[in-house]
Formats: sequence, structure tokens, C-alpha cells
Amino acid sequence: MVEVFENAYQFIIDLTYTKQMEEVLDEIVENKSSYVDFISNLNSKCPKIEKLERNDDEIKPSSEGQITYIENILRDLQLNLSEEFKNYKEDNRVAKAFLDRYIKEHEFFKKNNKKASSSNNDENRPATPKQISFAEMLAKKHNVKLPKGFKYSMKVCGDFINEYHKK
Repeated sequence: MVEVFENAYQFIIDLTYTKQMEEVLDEIVENKSSYVDFISNLNSKCPKIEKLERNDDEIKPSSEGQITYIENILRDLQLNLSEEFKNYKEDNRVAKAFLDRYIKEHEFFKKNNKKASSSNNDENRPATPKQISFAEMLAKKHNVKLPKGFKYSMKVCGDFINEYHKK
């Protein structure tokens, strides 16, 4: 990617080109030219960048969100993890296949069951990394101790943040 910019966009640092573009910008300010002239000139100089291909053969670990969602589905629907999905933590493609298969069923379950682990059930969900870092910053700022289990409960962490963020 760096080579693309070094080779194809060298004109941007060319002083002659820069001077020409500054003149066009001055003409735009004086209403002698349109911004379209500026953009079309710039566009004509820019090479087309082909869409970068993603290597789908590359195995990547599943995100924390995928893992948590799968574990919620397994618990709520009382499923046993089949051999087909056993590597869901190590391979995000396996996690995606699991979620594609069970999300609709889980959504139906959540609508019809109050005990489902849903996004509204903050006591059972861990705090997000942003919440944790914000709570830690607030604790340091106000010189107070963080509540027990704040990392493991979105509700505990959120209550702490609500108490101290306006002080």
C-alpha cells in the first residue's frame, strides 16, 4: 500500500503542481472557477486503486463479542456444542457459521423469554473495555476505589460511571 502512494501520488509533493492547484483554489475564492475544476483535476491525476483482496483462507480468532454471543445462545437455547462448531473460539469463520445458523432462533427465544441473556441484561454481561478504562480514569481522578467486580458486570461499572462522571 505504501508503494502505491510513493509511486502513484508523487505529484502531490511536486511544487509546480501544488502551485497550479493553489491558483485554482484562488480562482474558486474569486468565483472565477468552480470547485469541480479543482476536484476533476485532482481526480484525473489519481490512479484508480483496485479493491484490496482479503485472504479468506487466513484463520483469525473470533472476537470477544462473537464468543460471548455464542455462549449466550448455547446457554439460552440449552444447546450442546456440536463437533462442527467446536473451534468457534479459534476460527471466526466457524463462529460466523454458528451465529448464522442460530441467531434467528435465539432472537425468537429472547422475545418470548424474559430470562434470556439479552442486551438489556447488563448484570450478566461484562463491562466493555471502554467502560473499564473510563471507570479506572474516574477512580484515579476522584481518588476512590473501584467497586468489586466492575470488570465483570456492565451494571456495576455503569453505576460507578454514572455516580462519578459528573462530579
